[in-house]
Amino acid sequence: MAEVVEHVYTAPELVFLFLKSILKEGGLIVCQTPNAVWFPRRIQMLRGVHPFESIRCYDKNPGHFREYTGSELRQIGEACGFQILLHEFRDYFGPELQTTLRPKRLLYKCLTALFPALRSGQTIVFRLP
Repeated sequence: MAEVVEHVYTAPELVFLFLKSILKEGGLIVCQTPNAVWFPRRIQMLRGVHPFESIRCYDKNPGHFREYTGSELRQIGEACGFQILLHEFRDYFGPELQTTLRPKRLLYKCLTALFPALRSGQTIVFRLP
């Protein structure tokens, strides 16, 4: 589920429960999604700016309905009866970080080294016991 769950307009539990119904014992779900609370979004919120785009009018590409924090994804998986094999935050998004000034990029790299939950993306691996 690479870049899928944030586009789902229904409760993610319904999606994961459906996937659970078709998985064999020991089956895996790899879910990669943006981190709803990565560092630049936190700064936007502190400035009073809403960091999320509005749902688009065009139904063929409505954008993101809902992004999730790491703790939310873990809770969803556990509520659906999955084991969590891995959960990590990575910067596999963020071309804007390549274009920012060097001091900002350095600050971001230092902060995310200390606090990985400030990174732009996350991957979680669920296993059906």
